[in-house]
Amino acid sequence: MAEIDTRSIGIRIAHYRRMNGVSTDDLADATSGAVSRAVIANIESGRKADVSVVQLLALAAALGVPPVALLLPLEEPEALVTVRPNDDRRAIDTLDWISGTSSEGHQTPAGKNARAILMGVRGYYRSLQQLRKAQSRSRAWDDESAAHSDAEWNALARDVMSWSEDLEGKREFLETLGVGPLEAE
Repeated sequence: MAEIDTRSIGIRIAHYRRMNGVSTDDLADATSGAVSRAVIANIESGRKADVSVVQLLALAAALGVPPVALLLPLEEPEALVTVRPNDDRRAIDTLDWISGTSSEGHQTPAGKNARAILMGVRGYYRSLQQLRKAQSRSRAWDDESAAHSDAEWNALARDVMSWSEDLEGKREFLETLGVGPLEAE
């Protein structure tokens, strides 16, 4: 049974720190002052009883790993993780729950709302990325217009229009959930 506790987080921090070949001093420097060398040493040794969210995020960023890699035993997806008393879940299921890709735990009104926002925002920014790719392709083609047929231009124009409409629909949906402002196209 794995715990999401400071000791296991400390073990993972030490593991990734060593994997990156950095000292506790180097890691502390990489957190831009958010976590001192002494605090890192205390977390890694299990002497520190708690890790703040700010510290966890700073350490994950400095190590170049997703924060969940410090929380969960990713190398043991079937390991049971205690998320609260009498609530043990497989690490892989806990990962899905934390990342919002699982519908488990999203049955309350707040959970449904949070999941809708999360999925909507992800979809919006994926569509924005696709629109920008199509727009970039269009600009590049402007420089070499003779190299593309009318059919190719028409297909590209349809792609730009389709992604624009998709984006607008997603923006309107997210606005109904109180999300905004969103990066514009």
